[in-house]
Amino acid sequence: MKKPLRYMLSVMLMLALMLSNGLVALSGALLAQYQGSSDINMGRGAIVIGLAAVIIGEVMFGKVFRNIGARLLAVSIGAIVYYIVLQIVLQIGLNTNDLKLITALIVALFLTLSYLNLKKTRHKVIGNKSASGTVILDELGEEEIATGHMIVYTSADSVMQICGNEETFDLKELYRCCEIARELTLKDEWRVGRVIARPYVGKKRGEFVRTSNRHDYALKPTGLTALNALKDAGYSCISVGKIYDIFDSEGLTESNKSQSSVHGMEQTIDIAGRDFKGLCFTNLVDFDALWGHRRNPIGYGEEIERFDVKLGELLNVLRKDDLLILTADHGNDPTYTGTDHTRETVPMIAYSPSMKASGILKERDAFHNFAVLGATITENFGVNMPEGTIGESILDLLQ
Repeated sequence: MKKPLRYMLSVMLMLALMLSNGLVALSGALLAQYQGSSDINMGRGAIVIGLAAVIIGEVMFGKVFRNIGARLLAVSIGAIVYYIVLQIVLQIGLNTNDLKLITALIVALFLTLSYLNLKKTRHKVIGNKSASGTVILDELGEEEIATGHMIVYTSADSVMQICGNEETFDLKELYRCCEIARELTLKDEWRVGRVIARPYVGKKRGEFVRTSNRHDYALKPTGLTALNALKDAGYSCISVGKIYDIFDSEGLTESNKSQSSVHGMEQTIDIAGRDFKGLCFTNLVDFDALWGHRRNPIGYGEEIERFDVKLGELLNVLRKDDLLILTADHGNDPTYTGTDHTRETVPMIAYSPSMKASGILKERDAFHNFAVLGATITENFGVNMPEGTIGESILDLLQ
């Protein structure tokens, strides 16, 4: 369907240009007949004003006004702005003989603003496809380093990922470009879940390694969450890892950025040793980013061993009334084909020093929804879930 659609678009554009030029010629002929004479300069001012009105209206309101009626209103406002600017210039005392020059400068100014608006990042996009993060670095990393172009790719998730070499692209520049991409992808027709800055280091293919300076620019939650409920009730909501990015800071009282999964566990152990009342929400990203997507079962197994050591340290600092829940937000089987997330059932393990029994929980409908955790955690603190949220607590089973 793509070729016919593009063909029809070109045909309609050609017809529109033919019709508009024909109408201009007709109006000029009628005016010449009415006046009994003609001049090559006739109508030039009206054309310039019309062009200026369109350009100014588009630059000022192009992102705000979407439908045809609003766009026409933008053009009208553009004409008003044009005349206001023109009057200001004339009030300064410039010679009226320079009016054409002034008009040209005004149009050029807004054309320049329009160009800068379209080229905010100042980087050419390369990639622009669905790909594995490690594969696309090997494919395009050397080109990005040599040219300053920007690697953009996506995956099966609702994400836009932008890569930048920390040494040549610059980390701050990468974040700036991602902030621009985040603004652009907030449009209702796109609503991309996350724009992810993917910094990396290395100089040639086979040596590229992504760093811990990743930053996620997520959509804000569409409504209140369990975090908001706990925070509003006066409880601490402390994040470790990329939880801050995922929730766009909503409902959190403290955030801690991790350099690795081991570092994240060390931060969690330190927080568990504090005297606080509330939730510590930890995300350990290395299982997914370093081993799952790269289909590296050996690395995955070694990461589990490192986690197991730190888990033992965490258990030693838990108080009697603490509740620890271990789970995952999706699968990423390192032995499976491809590079995307996998769809196996994820584990959910709960532990508290106060528990009197152990075993496998009886399966019920609540387990089929990830929201069970939010409902269980809020009930644990005697807090109601926000109105309109889903999830059934299983706190009664955790005894």
